[in-house]
Amino acid sequence: QALAAAALAQSATNTVALSVFVGLSSASVTLVSQAVGAREERRAALWLHHAVVVHCLAAVPLTLLLLFFGPLMRAVGEDGELSALAGKYAQLLLPGLWGWALLWALQPWLQCHGVVRVQTLTAGLTAALHPCLLALLTRRLGLRGAALAESISNCVSFLLLLLAAGCTPLRRALPWARPSRASVARLLDFLRLAPPSG
Repeated sequence: QALAAAALAQSATNTVALSVFVGLSSASVTLVSQAVGAREERRAALWLHHAVVVHCLAAVPLTLLLLFFGPLMRAVGEDGELSALAGKYAQLLLPGLWGWALLWALQPWLQCHGVVRVQTLTAGLTAALHPCLLALLTRRLGLRGAALAESISNCVSFLLLLLAAGCTPLRRALPWARPSRASVARLLDFLRLAPPSG
């Protein structure tokens, strides 16, 4: 039953939550590509801010979904014990949800600036780390360890990419900008493209 609960929580998280950020990121690809092509570096930097804001706003209802996943499953007729186990598993995926949200705000922005090798390297490091985490945490925590391993891997993936892009010589080649009022000024332009994709 524990495996069934994990599968239920994982498939719901992948389908409903994580795929939303992949869809939202397509707005970044379009808007950042236009700004980069027009050599509008400040505008390109602001689209990253917009993406982060929109992804964080989208993560709030998805966080609530994972927090109350167990009761929701019971409400739609799933077995009580299965729902409770799935709810606990889903809650352990929460940190990874936020890591995934921020990763998919940053990834397309870097891609539009031609930063691909760094993304491949950080993804490779995370992929190498994940089985080790999985083995270590499942041995100690059972199935809960699998959820924690995924959450940690998603957060590590984002942090590695952010460090690689922001703390290396690559930093000088990218149009970073400090957050300001302009960071939220044209959110509607982003939102016009993002929801149909998500």
